[in-house]
Amino acid sequence: MNSFTATNIRTGTAADLKTALVTGSTGLLGHAVCCALRDDGWRIALSGRNEVALKKLARTLGDDAIPLPCDLSLPEAGASLAHDASEAMGAPHLFIHLASLPVKPVNFLESASDLDQQIAVNAKAFVQISAALLPEMLRTQTGVIISMLSKAMLPPTPPGWQAYTIAKAAQAQAAAEITARYSEAGIRVFGIIPGIIAGETGLPGAAPISDVEKLGTPIPATRIADTIIDLINNDTSPTATAISINENAETTGFLGFSFNQEAVPELVMPQSDTLNIRLAKIIQTVLKLPKETELTNAELGVLSGWDSLGHIKLIMEIESQFNIVFNTEESTNLTSFSSIRDALARRGIT
Repeated sequence: MNSFTATNIRTGTAADLKTALVTGSTGLLGHAVCCALRDDGWRIALSGRNEVALKKLARTLGDDAIPLPCDLSLPEAGASLAHDASEAMGAPHLFIHLASLPVKPVNFLESASDLDQQIAVNAKAFVQISAALLPEMLRTQTGVIISMLSKAMLPPTPPGWQAYTIAKAAQAQAAAEITARYSEAGIRVFGIIPGIIAGETGLPGAAPISDVEKLGTPIPATRIADTIIDLINNDTSPTATAISINENAETTGFLGFSFNQEAVPELVMPQSDTLNIRLAKIIQTVLKLPKETELTNAELGVLSGWDSLGHIKLIMEIESQFNIVFNTEESTNLTSFSSIRDALARRGIT
């Protein structure tokens, strides 16, 4: 991914900037979500495969809706869509991934081709779009990513739904890893887990795809849309939350599976030489070290002058230079050049 310059200063929240990209816009749920965003004052880049339906929806929504026809099952379609949305309206600071393929219940031994398509739309496109939008979100220190999942992911999986549920699980894990890496830089990520979507008067879309009993009573699309708007506008909602929407209640859980935050691979960019140089200069100055001192492997208690008192001075100077604040747990764990550098990079500092 191309490098970018971090401001380290929040220019507002995503809800202040009000630029959104919504995939799967022409479906029943997509229509409800886009209408809710329109009513909340958002500019929206709409994406879907049906160009006629997409343009019709854009006309319904008004001048702040931009139709961007796209088939996300095609290679690199996600990255191309993110670029087109940024060109058309400025970089979106809200990304809602509703795009999904219809479920085609098939025997597990015959599901390979269906799995390729489901992975492309549900998981690969989600990763491509997120990776393309993250640099600007990180630069401005704000962004919201919403992953639309499914109760079919939860055991027991309906027979024949394995390709769909595997792809949704992959999307959930990708979302979890994004929040693990970038939540400290102002990126908020949520998962929505509805059951069957009920048809509603005034909203387009097909009837529910199945009457599978485990998915429960059909949920109104407008109710899910309202939940999404509430999440976006409430800065206190904890990131990495998955919200399961039931007939009469909402329950919360964790997004994705267990993972080690330090083991998550970088989604945005490798550490830059510029960051290494800036950090080395700060350490040299605070600890009064010769300029030729090798610092890339430096650690607390090993490098000359980096003792408990030197550590406090060093953290304070880093916070001052980069206009950030580490919490107590972070400060305690920042015991090496590499750990400090990685913590800065997670905040979008390069």
